[in-house]
Amino acid sequence: MNKSLATIACISAIGFGVSSALADAPTSCSLATLHGTYAFAGVAEKAGVPHSSSGMEAYDGQGHSKYYELWSDGYTQHKWVGTGTYTITANCIATVIYDGDSTDVWTYFVAPDGSGFYFNNNLGLGAVGAGQENRISRALLIQ
Repeated sequence: MNKSLATIACISAIGFGVSSALADAPTSCSLATLHGTYAFAGVAEKAGVPHSSSGMEAYDGQGHSKYYELWSDGYTQHKWVGTGTYTITANCIATVIYDGDSTDVWTYFVAPDGSGFYFNNNLGLGAVGAGQENRISRALLIQ
């Protein structure tokens, strides 16, 4: 009986600590939410051909980004380096345009604390892929 009460007391204390930490967390976003360098890696498919990619993106907190990406289908390799622009709503949905190509708009679902975001390839161009990016540094590592 005492062991059960001690366990409940510990779980309650942990729960109160988590809810206290979440109470201090941001609940909305702005351009400044995306700031720092984010990294990603994943696999996807286009026209039935799988490929992998990994890279980093640096967001300046003012609507601009730079990226560096490596891509391979197992036979050919590509490296892309470029820039982007972004907007973000108060409810943390970001719209990103890479290299000025407004026909290829990406949508990201951003954590209010800016620690990361999720995406899905929803472009209708025959490719399937989704993933997440996590902030690895508050510094802009891509210059």
